[in-house]
Amino acid sequence: MPSSDVETRPRRALTADELSLLRSEATGLTAVLVELLGRYGLRPAEARAVLWSAIDWDGALLAVGPRLNRSNERIDPKTRTAERSLRLTDETLGLLRRWRAEQAELEKTAASLWLDCDLIVTNEIGEPVNYWFVPQALAALCNRIGITPSVSPYELRHTAISFQADAGHSAWAIADWAGTSERMIADVYRHKLVGTSLLSPPKVGSVS
Repeated sequence: MPSSDVETRPRRALTADELSLLRSEATGLTAVLVELLGRYGLRPAEARAVLWSAIDWDGALLAVGPRLNRSNERIDPKTRTAERSLRLTDETLGLLRRWRAEQAELEKTAASLWLDCDLIVTNEIGEPVNYWFVPQALAALCNRIGITPSVSPYELRHTAISFQADAGHSAWAIADWAGTSERMIADVYRHKLVGTSLLSPPKVGSVS
């Protein structure tokens, strides 16, 4: 994969086993976040902004683009390439359907307090979660299953992109898939995946 001469701070990407452990142990909304960030490489602000209406269930596609800022205001995509469609696996669709059912139960409990905003990532009364919820949810999950240091949201994005690179996709194709630039893929997101067997890596939504 091509690289520029820019020297960047090393970032961590999870091994296949670590990601598989996170995905198997996460439940509810945390499982959805691990899936969107660690399997499809969404930015945390993108994941918080994804709408149920952005899912094409028949075509197994998810439309990504707008973000939620720290005030939970809907803002434009981060880059000109960030507005994209990602192909979802059957496993991901099943996870989303289960979370949708859980969210429906939360809506029943909340009754008139429920805020119907069409967001996938919401709290117990349908509100968008705040900026700090994502790292806190991941830290709690990592603490429970013994992964130290805890995984940050962007490390999950780095992981998803690293698996795409390991699968042999070009920096240009991965940049389109991840909604970023080829330079960012080469300088920031590429990682050597060590300490794990990649003979059977976790299936990810592949570059189209």
